[in-house]
Amino acid sequence: RAKFIADYADDLPRVDIAGREATFNVKSFGVAYEFSRKEILRSAQGLGLSDKRPRAAREAIEEKFNRIQWYGDPSAGLFGLLNFPYIPRYALTVAFDGSADPHDVLAELNALSRQPAILTDDTASPNTLLLAPEKYYYVSDTPLREGSDTTILEHFLGTHPGWTVESVNELRGAGPTGGDVAVVYRRDPLNVEHKLVEPFTQLPAQARNLAVVTNCVAQSGGVVSDYPQEMVIG
Repeated sequence: RAKFIADYADDLPRVDIAGREATFNVKSFGVAYEFSRKEILRSAQGLGLSDKRPRAAREAIEEKFNRIQWYGDPSAGLFGLLNFPYIPRYALTVAFDGSADPHDVLAELNALSRQPAILTDDTASPNTLLLAPEKYYYVSDTPLREGSDTTILEHFLGTHPGWTVESVNELRGAGPTGGDVAVVYRRDPLNVEHKLVEPFTQLPAQARNLAVVTNCVAQSGGVVSDYPQEMVIG
């Protein structure tokens, strides 16, 4: 906390004195593709080489990045957003499936959205809510009251100016017991970031027997957050 000071004060509170040192792993991973000697000879005759294999290699790397970003990889010591150890958890008690009154669902959304501010004494300013697809479709399609054109989601956004609510496939079944997950956070690299140490990189092609192999590599440090208390996983 900042405090009032005298003109010659030398006891200003340190913002870093309670810091906790944390070390995060950086892991390399990769895939490869190859073209045979005959394919290369045919390409020299004007037939060209298909780009399907290089594109598949890039896709495999991007999919790996995405999986690390959300789920991490415990065997490699990498954290993802959903298993980062310092992000608080909040237990939702109302089902978003039509079994509860829409007003109770709205109240639960409001309670979830307020958690970061409550945990940080109103210093957190979240602006993003992520929901599993079925939960997003429910709140975006369900009227708040019978005969109304205003849905649960529209009412929520009307009382949360500047917020974004999105559907995220990776939140489906991502809870500890297989339930869906919701995430509230402030979308800002200073708040949470996936450390892409090395993006998709193709190494020089190497001759191997009667083929030419191209190795593709990348490096990830997983998800890192300096302010995990400003997020909540529901």
